[in-house]
Amino acid sequence: MFSASGKGVRSFLAWVWAGSLILAGLALLVVNTGLLPFTVPLLPVVGLGTMLIGLPFLGWWLFHRGDSWALLVAWVFFALTILVGAVLLNPPYAQIIGMVALLEIAVPLLAAYLANHERLWTLIPAYGLIGLAGLLGLTIFGPSREFLIGTTLLLVALPCWLAYMLDSRRLWALAPAGIATLGALGMLTYSLFQVGSGLFYVIVEGALALVFLAVWLTVRRLTISLWVAVGFAAAALLSIWFPPSTGLAALALALGGYVAYRQVRRPGKAGQPAGAAQAQGAVPVPQPPQPVPSTP
Repeated sequence: MFSASGKGVRSFLAWVWAGSLILAGLALLVVNTGLLPFTVPLLPVVGLGTMLIGLPFLGWWLFHRGDSWALLVAWVFFALTILVGAVLLNPPYAQIIGMVALLEIAVPLLAAYLANHERLWTLIPAYGLIGLAGLLGLTIFGPSREFLIGTTLLLVALPCWLAYMLDSRRLWALAPAGIATLGALGMLTYSLFQVGSGLFYVIVEGALALVFLAVWLTVRRLTISLWVAVGFAAAALLSIWFPPSTGLAALALALGGYVAYRQVRRPGKAGQPAGAAQAQGAVPVPQPPQPVPSTP
């Protein structure tokens, strides 16, 4: 479809606002003069009016698909109608109305990305709005402050992990993802389990083991990450049957094993481990070139 000219758009907008003002003026005149008794609540009338204003913009977009602004304006008025309807339903929790408003704002951002996948930036505010709607819904159940903070940090970490998984060259995403994930797991564990209990340390130390293992899988040259991951995994297992301080022993053993490993693998000549050159025998000394016999 084609996009209308500027003159046609101005004429369309003028007729829409003129019709809206005329209808609103006639309605107020009829009600105030008493020509017709008005016993209907005002809020449904407002919702119906916003829907009627949005219909011309929807029709304009259907005939002029290039004018996406008309679809956006139509959605604004339809969203107001939906919001008014949510208020009329009188939900048991006020948070539901806020959730509806946040999701309505996120819808056009998602639609913009679906229409053109190059608009990746629209996913960021859309994800933020959807996340806020989810957090607002959680408040209905009366969670603790620590639980809300942990959930928020987890929502921050998810797009960072996704950015790295889509492109492993985005190493910058690992730092905020790891920090936010650790903070989220710490807060969630703190809110769900008693601090100092065996299960608390099992979850925290197990999460740390997964994080350091992920670091090692990403950057293999950081061998210490693998040893620390093994140490935290052993600490988590030991915390099931023994006091939590036993986990520190497992971590200390892992770090000590890493230091010993590095000493054994200390490079010798030509980047080989110590003693490797002797095991392979003496390095042959190149012989000087032999003189070429002269021909008579």
